[in-house]
Amino acid sequence: TQPFQSEALSGLADILIVMDDSGSMKPYQANLSTKLNDLLVELKDTDWQVGVLTTTVVTKNGVDACNLTVIKSTDADRETKFASAVTPGTKGSGDEQGMRQARTGLSCPETPWIRPNSTVAVLIVTDEEDASFEPEFKIAKKTDKSAVQADALKPLIEYVEKDLAREVGVNAAFYSIFSPPSNPCISSSGSVVGTKYQQLLDYKNPVGNLNFGRVCEDSYKPTLELISQSIFKLVNNFHKLTDSPDNGTLVATGK
Repeated sequence: TQPFQSEALSGLADILIVMDDSGSMKPYQANLSTKLNDLLVELKDTDWQVGVLTTTVVTKNGVDACNLTVIKSTDADRETKFASAVTPGTKGSGDEQGMRQARTGLSCPETPWIRPNSTVAVLIVTDEEDASFEPEFKIAKKTDKSAVQADALKPLIEYVEKDLAREVGVNAAFYSIFSPPSNPCISSSGSVVGTKYQQLLDYKNPVGNLNFGRVCEDSYKPTLELISQSIFKLVNNFHKLTDSPDNGTLVATGK
């Protein structure tokens, strides 16, 4: 008899953070830089990885490049690495392409890091609207704004559900710290509303499940703790037995 209490102690969580590196983001990067423990408050005992890249698209030979930093649960300097990764500076492009970069960060042929059977989470931190794939839309001469917004979601969602074979709401999820349409942030240039990001967040998200926060909040701690709880619920539960049972002898009871 081997009693135990298991709460995703051996689960795998791969979390991608896409950080806006445009000119207005300095205080928001600083806000996130000290919050790794808040993001992991429910996940600290899982086997987690955090990948970080920016909203600025860089291409090499016509292909999006994946300039990714990966922080692992086994890293002794994980807090320092995280703080450095989420403060990339503010000299990036003003055409923030968070969803396009999220797809690049998940595929990342330069640094393959998404593990089989892991729970995949994407967190986009930005104070602007998404500009992903807009050149393609302009070339295609699409004029229906709602159609353009819907199409902007497809490459990222399809990569998660088809290429990674994950199911959003089961072993994958999208999160954002942004300027939500319901309560936008006000800056010196006025308010910017993340309509496309809200559509991404609403995809297969149960009513009442809060998966975002406002980028202009004084502290991201409450938002990150909620996100941590949400990811934790999606992580597969495992328990490692101290010995391997003989075939046909294992009996499990629980409550």
